[in-house]
Amino acid sequence: MKFGCFGCLSLLVLGFILCVLVGAGIIGWNILYYPQNPEQVRPTYSSEEALRGQQKLAEILLRDAGLSFRRDPVVISQRELNGFLARHLQESRGMPFSPLILRFRRGEVAVEGGVTVGSLLQGFPWHYLVGLLPRGFLGKKVWISLEGTVRVTAGRLDIDVTDFVVGKQTLPPRLLRSAIGPQGNDLLSFRLPRTVDRVEVEEGRAIVISRSR
Repeated sequence: MKFGCFGCLSLLVLGFILCVLVGAGIIGWNILYYPQNPEQVRPTYSSEEALRGQQKLAEILLRDAGLSFRRDPVVISQRELNGFLARHLQESRGMPFSPLILRFRRGEVAVEGGVTVGSLLQGFPWHYLVGLLPRGFLGKKVWISLEGTVRVTAGRLDIDVTDFVVGKQTLPPRLLRSAIGPQGNDLLSFRLPRTVDRVEVEEGRAIVISRSR
């Protein structure tokens, strides 16, 4: 009888361990998912749209430098911005992205792209794993996606993350700031030119509204 109870307990423990291993394997598979053709995920754009995106960003900087006295709203479409990013910018300062893709939705901005495991694990306590994991694994790229609302205060633009996905695995948004650390926070919070009063995000476009100097 005692042996029977012990045998049942052993089966329960083995079953639990098996469930944990299977669950961990599924989560790991989902996290390591990476699209075969990541550039195809980027919204389509023309060379003219990429150039217009560059010109509109330059106009914002010219206003801040006092070299342009225009104050009409600058409207940047997601096609124009993604065209500019594809041609001129492949990374943020804190976390290298390749590619880096932005989408505008009503009241929200979505960011997605490929980053290496090593660049993702910069924060405490995750950076301690960097010294323990094989270099080949640290160089492996994963696909991250995040969505959040835009907030402009005191010359800064902040993205308050509401959804965070690595590969196909949804994770708690607070885990993102913990993983990327202070350096990677440049992705979520950065300075704006002094002349920018607010940024309104609509479907497919962002409207940058200037203030008087």
